[in-house]
Amino acid sequence: MTPAASASLVPHPAHPSSYPRRALVCLVGLSPQVVTETLYALATSADEPFLPTALHIVTTSVGAQRVHEQLLAEGRLQALVESYFGGQALAFDVGTQLHVVQRDGVPLWDIQSAEDHTALADTVLRLVRGLARDEQCAIHASLAGGRKSMGFYIGYVLSLLGRAQDRLSHVLVEPSQFESRPDFFYPPPEPVLLPGHGTPLSTADARVSLAPVSFVRISAGLHEQLQRDDLDFEGLVRRAQAALSPIRVVLAPGSREVRIEGFDPLVLEPALFVWYLYFCVRRQQRLQEDSGLLAPGMLRVHRHKSRQVGLDAGLMGQICRRVGVDVQPTDLTPAELRTRVSPINKALLQGFGAELGHLLVISGPADRGTRDGQYGLIGLAAEQIHVA
Repeated sequence: MTPAASASLVPHPAHPSSYPRRALVCLVGLSPQVVTETLYALATSADEPFLPTALHIVTTSVGAQRVHEQLLAEGRLQALVESYFGGQALAFDVGTQLHVVQRDGVPLWDIQSAEDHTALADTVLRLVRGLARDEQCAIHASLAGGRKSMGFYIGYVLSLLGRAQDRLSHVLVEPSQFESRPDFFYPPPEPVLLPGHGTPLSTADARVSLAPVSFVRISAGLHEQLQRDDLDFEGLVRRAQAALSPIRVVLAPGSREVRIEGFDPLVLEPALFVWYLYFCVRRQQRLQEDSGLLAPGMLRVHRHKSRQVGLDAGLMGQICRRVGVDVQPTDLTPAELRTRVSPINKALLQGFGAELGHLLVISGPADRGTRDGQYGLIGLAAEQIHVA
């Protein structure tokens, strides 16, 4: 598929080149050659050329200086685009697309300490998160360049936030003599000889290609996290682990907290906490109204004349005393029960996010598309609930 043909297609994840915006993310240490080598390999791919519309480089202050001197000042980046992009422009604004890793506002000249690595991870996350919010953008990230930890973070972040149209690769240069040459950046259309010790090398003999790197995409389960600028790399990893691991919900009556590892505790109003604890204890103890008719922990709206919910008065009394509030009525109409369930569910979804919150909420008949009158927790198993 040619770039011209792909531009007229409706974007499809199987063909990243069909997206109107295409971003290349490169890592640079002391050798900015990886940028031009990767661009060359993408543009000349026999399978499907991928011509980025924007270039983003993550590097250190020393690496940024090398980019200025070797790619921009000497015109190598522009020459490559003119030779292999068929008239398409490549956006690269030094002020916004050359991302120098900083710590406490100070650009880093190298990535050495644990704090430096934290700053690197957060820089990569901010960049990829911004690109991944654009559904009309396909991201191609390169593992080549910089320290090994830089490649790890770009791969890890892409696994966390990457979509179906995003790709990861490593550029390969053969024979190996070209890799070690500071004067080789990509094979130009007209071969040139590279002088040096021994026999000069002709760029016609260089083979530059990409090795695709497969990765697991888990962004479908973290869609909401794409919108959260307040989460740093460590925070996003904790959220991802919590969302993918079996949930352990701890309820603390003394502080009225709902706790899940990796998240800030959610404090509920006394009345709301009483009701949520009531449903959690029912699920924990597998209490049910009509054996064989309800799932363990479910509560049924009784269909007698008053259309009231018959509560377990003894259990509700114990819970109220433990939380320190007045005993609630033992019978409620279905409408009254819904007015208590709704704010609880809203608080859970806001506190823990949609992906995790939907497992915690109290489900009613309308949520399950039935008319069985059942209310209860269907996203949690009894062994996942613990009362502190």
